[in-house]
Amino acid sequence: MRSLYGKFLLLTIGIMLLSAVIAFLIVNTYYHQQMRAQNDEKNMKIAENIAGFITSQDEIILEDYLTTQANVGYKLILFDDEQNANFYGEKFRLDNLSNKAVTDVLNGEQYHGMRDLPKETFVTGFFSDESANTVGTPISYQGKPYALFLRPDIKMLFSEVHYLLAGLFVGMAVISLIAMLFVARKLIQPISELTEATKRIGAEQFSVSLPINRGDEIGELAISFQKMAEQLRESDEMRKQFINDVSHDFQTPLQNIKGYAALLYDKRTTEADRLKYTKIIQSETDRLSGLTKQLLLLTSLDSLTEKLVIESVQLDVQIKEVLQRYRWLMAEKNISLTAHIDPVSVSGNKAYSEIV
Repeated sequence: MRSLYGKFLLLTIGIMLLSAVIAFLIVNTYYHQQMRAQNDEKNMKIAENIAGFITSQDEIILEDYLTTQANVGYKLILFDDEQNANFYGEKFRLDNLSNKAVTDVLNGEQYHGMRDLPKETFVTGFFSDESANTVGTPISYQGKPYALFLRPDIKMLFSEVHYLLAGLFVGMAVISLIAMLFVARKLIQPISELTEATKRIGAEQFSVSLPINRGDEIGELAISFQKMAEQLRESDEMRKQFINDVSHDFQTPLQNIKGYAALLYDKRTTEADRLKYTKIIQSETDRLSGLTKQLLLLTSLDSLTEKLVIESVQLDVQIKEVLQRYRWLMAEKNISLTAHIDPVSVSGNKAYSEIV
């Protein structure tokens, strides 16, 4: 079984990972719903500005100019009228630009690959390094038609500020995890102390002291536990004192009975003394009976919190047991059984007929 500290550690890491996944899904959904079209429009304006500059400046060296743009932070693909491609900048992870898109741009149309990129749950479209995830616009250079496709180079867009922010995020995550582990240790330590105190109480060591001084729920639990331990200690002392008192109360009449019984065996004892001793033994016996009844009463008072269980019993069996128990008394007083039992109420009763 894992400890509470280990469970808290796993739970903390799980919450952090789950939070990261949920945050990613939210950001990805927001990009696809709100930012994707805006990003497509922004990059299309950049591509149009580049195309306009190339069209108006026929004397520039196209290769050098596009290489300069790639060094600034873009990935570009230039197709001529025969759909021969020239790549500028870093290569795409996946070159999946369709021939139809190239043909449409060469025919004067624009290509909105960023806006029309299919949605994927665990892939943010902004970071999807595919040639299909570009914008395309037609250009004319030295009287020839070309198709220019463009997208930002994500690696070059990450400047020192972005790395600092990434380091800040990682540092916050690590420091938060360490801080939560420290807090968990502080929270679990009092529980461990309570566990040890519970074990000592289970071993009847009620004099426990908890060095827990807090104003939260754990502090209240420690105070309640301390009060419980004190009450248990007092109850244990009362129980032991009660046992000592009961043992003493039982021992005295038993000794008297034993002593007077020994005197009754003495042949020198007169009849008057025998009668006196017999009455004393009878008195001590009644005393023992009274103590027994008191113990039974105390036991019944302790069990009053329990629910009463009502059961059906056989009345004839109960009557038979009572008659058998007091047969000697009825015989001593010469009391007829039939004088105390209503024949009408028990007529036909098998147990009654057997006893009489």
